[in-house]
Amino acid sequence: MTVENQTKESSRVSTLDRADDESARLLVVDDDKGMRETLADILEMEGYEVDAVGEASAARELVARQFYHLALIDLRLPGVDGLDLLTQIKGTSPDTIVMVVTGHASLESSVDAINLGAEGYILKPIDIPGARSSIGRALEKQRLVFENRRLLEELRGMNVRLEQNNMELQQEIAGRKSLQAQLVESEKMLGIYQLAAGVTHEIANPLTTVMGRTQLLLRKAKELDLPREVVDSLEIIQYEAARTVDTLDNLSLYSRSRVDKYGPCNVNVAIERTLSLFGHELDDNDILLTLDLSPELPEMAANESQLMRAFAAIIRNASQAMPGGGELTIETRSKKGEVHIAFRDTGVGIPEDIRSRVFEPFFTTRDPGRGTGVGLSEAYKIVKDHGGSIGVESSEGKGTTIRISLSLEASDSTLS
Repeated sequence: MTVENQTKESSRVSTLDRADDESARLLVVDDDKGMRETLADILEMEGYEVDAVGEASAARELVARQFYHLALIDLRLPGVDGLDLLTQIKGTSPDTIVMVVTGHASLESSVDAINLGAEGYILKPIDIPGARSSIGRALEKQRLVFENRRLLEELRGMNVRLEQNNMELQQEIAGRKSLQAQLVESEKMLGIYQLAAGVTHEIANPLTTVMGRTQLLLRKAKELDLPREVVDSLEIIQYEAARTVDTLDNLSLYSRSRVDKYGPCNVNVAIERTLSLFGHELDDNDILLTLDLSPELPEMAANESQLMRAFAAIIRNASQAMPGGGELTIETRSKKGEVHIAFRDTGVGIPEDIRSRVFEPFFTTRDPGRGTGVGLSEAYKIVKDHGGSIGVESSEGKGTTIRISLSLEASDSTLS
């Protein structure tokens, strides 16, 4: 069909699925009306959709509006070199096959056309069977290129989905491993808590007897004016028994599965109150205290006295990690429904091989008699009872950071 006979019903660009067209769209460009109409009719009889024009400008306009699978252009057109039109068509539509038609072929012009992207050339007078065969081979080659391109796109899409699925699988595996580790840790801690409850009960009764009898003996020794070494020995017994009571008080924490009393609590205030009671330990050890407490920290539901106990254990542990002095920074932030607390010291750090054990009850790296190993495990228990999380980051020789996260949602549900 010639463009001269087409209706001007649409001026917008058509979008084609080039690989799946049932019939290819061809463009014939020849200034000889009889030639272009004859060639268009023959090609339409082959089942192709054909547009035919006689000027280069009309050809450029059509190529800019819609995709043509193949263009047949005469090398000699009015006012323009056919090779220039070839270059313009390939520049606008690189996938369009271009074949040149000429009655004055020369080796030089043919080579120029091929170098500019032409698929081949057809000589006038046109050998119709030969032209049909050349056009058919070119379109089949193009179809295979399009099909290969489509398959490559599908393969890339499959690779992207495979990578996404693999990433999701790795995340799920990591999540399950983390959950399994938490379950193992919870079971281990539960066993220790139960042991602590039993030990506390079994020791408390005889210890009460020991302390009571010691007080009686001490009073009697003073009344009878017994030698000083007797009185000193009894006082040592009384002192050590009192220390054991303090340890039992700590252990008794593990026999309670939840914090008993919740109320409105501002973590910043709890930290400041803890420092007012235990801050002197930092001064005594020549430790510089830096507070970076967020003024926008929301109030939450918590047992303030228990949180203070946890904070005190962490501060005391940091102080003991800096025997030659150092710096302790305490930071609070509120983010995504959680209160985040960080205790950062410049102490000796924790060796990597024991870092995972710092929250275990009775685990300590200090010399016998210089620590029970209850402090950080007590902090761990308190934070967990508040529905929070606690972790440690450390580098030997550079310091340790204890991080606590407390959920505001969990605290709200506890209050309600």
